[in-house]
Amino acid sequence: MGTKLFFWNVRGLNDPDKHQPFCYWLNSLQPIFGTIIESHIKEPNLNQLMSNLCNGWKFTSNHLSDEDG
Repeated sequence: MGTKLFFWNVRGLNDPDKHQPFCYWLNSLQPIFGTIIESHIKEPNLNQLMSNLCNGWKFTSNHLSDEDG
């Protein structure tokens, strides 16, 4: 039985060095639900970054209450 959900504190997911390990982990475990906490993804980068990292996933953010995400 694989991982079905995750909560991951990935501070600094804007850093390209963190993208490949995250994508590898996500694709290998294929969870059905996840939360990325304290990513500090800036709102202008959010859509493109999440499309690259989590293609096909739906997401929401807290940018309305915290500009740093």
